[in-house]
Amino acid sequence: MEFDELMAVGKNAFVTADFKTAAEYGVEGHKLRPKDPDPLELAAKAYQAMENYKEAIFYFQKAVQCDIDNGDRYVELGVAYGSNGDTMKALEAFGEAERHEISEDHLSGMYRTLAMVDQELGRYEDAIVNYTKAQESGMVDLELLMYKTVACSMAGKFGEALRTANTIKQLAPTSYDGYELAYTILVNFEQYEEANKELLRAKKYVKELPMDYYFSVSDYEREMFKKDNNNDHLVAALCMLDMGLKETKPDVGEVVNAYLQSAEICLQTGKNEEALQMLQAADQPVQSFNSGFSVLPWVEPPEFESPLSDAYFAANSAKYDGMSSEELNREAEAMAAKSMQEEQEPVDPDMMTPIPDDKPEKYKLPNEPRELSDEVRDKMNLLYVTAYSALNKNDRVLEYAVKLQSSKEAALVNTARYMETKARVDSGAPDPERLYDELIRYYNRQIIKDPSDITVFSFKVQCYIDQEKYDEAISYCRTLSKNVREPLMKQIRDAQKKSEEGAENGET
Repeated sequence: MEFDELMAVGKNAFVTADFKTAAEYGVEGHKLRPKDPDPLELAAKAYQAMENYKEAIFYFQKAVQCDIDNGDRYVELGVAYGSNGDTMKALEAFGEAERHEISEDHLSGMYRTLAMVDQELGRYEDAIVNYTKAQESGMVDLELLMYKTVACSMAGKFGEALRTANTIKQLAPTSYDGYELAYTILVNFEQYEEANKELLRAKKYVKELPMDYYFSVSDYEREMFKKDNNNDHLVAALCMLDMGLKETKPDVGEVVNAYLQSAEICLQTGKNEEALQMLQAADQPVQSFNSGFSVLPWVEPPEFESPLSDAYFAANSAKYDGMSSEELNREAEAMAAKSMQEEQEPVDPDMMTPIPDDKPEKYKLPNEPRELSDEVRDKMNLLYVTAYSALNKNDRVLEYAVKLQSSKEAALVNTARYMETKARVDSGAPDPERLYDELIRYYNRQIIKDPSDITVFSFKVQCYIDQEKYDEAISYCRTLSKNVREPLMKQIRDAQKKSEEGAENGET
């Protein structure tokens, strides 16, 4: 195959997302013309699209060597380094790029990568500057604006974050992205009334509400529960998750997330058996969803006088609520005309051929191989531990506490270690004092590794409390700083008071 034909086929493969073929043709083109940077660029971009950054960097480096005075080549190399997490090498490549001429598109890509590096390092002000430069250097795209909105929010620039979210809404008024960002910003700044209005805006303008909208309304109701402890909010949160599962076409990840959130809500309301049902459904999401599993096994939708959010009621409104007065009049006239015609021209029902209902095919999740992320699996194991612990099923607590200890998150491992020891002691394991002593020594090692992790101090104190060694717990707390000591002392006093009240009532 001639070089030009080979490159044309390779570029077409890249455009049609056949990145493997594009990479192969790029490599073959390089063999035909070793000094031409174009086939190297094709191969590098194809490998980058496949997230094979090692190969992408290799071919971008070779492209730079073939075209050392082209700033765009250094930018492409820098972006590949940045995607691979090689921050310093990315900055070096960008520094070299600035010594040469850079096209507008590549300049935008360079500033975007710099902004993302800044954001990852917590330099949010610098990230905002670079996102703005990326905007000015190239075409404005939604992904760039979404990243910038997050940076503005993290930098505490409330107004600028909302302005950027509004720009997203102007570019894509029927997409939920801009409304979701604005809602999240408002909640982060505890502007709950405005956050509720944002959900109402989304209900009004978004063409097809995605599952994320129902997650947002459910999240809002749970925030309201924290403020007034009214269980109706948790019922509404469950209803919204149920509605989202029924009225959208969620993917497997969204279904699992809905089931896990439902399990959390059940645990909050003391419905521990129901929480286990949700977790078991999350373990088998395709089968559960396709068989019609409901997250509402124990609640009815609240009455309209309940103190719930306007957004909740907006999502539950009838189809006529969105019609204008003219549309309602036309609907009424059509129904009246139909009724009049039926009265004037009576027909024998037997003469009519039965017509089957034209029902759309029920949406089903595809039964494809799936793998839960570490984060989702950790959350599921933690909820299992919590539910089984509430039900005093120590053998199952042990099973999931051991699984949770394989987490990469130190906080979850610390929690799992405590839950395992507690379950063993509650199951009547011999020498419980030795088990607690081993656990305390483990927590001492964790405190040395990370003295800022307050939860470890709390678990250590809880070990003393479980053994009713209140004096030792108090002595230990006195060695701690005031901000750490005070909540732990309250924890000890509350436990001691409960123990004394139990002794007075004859409890052990």
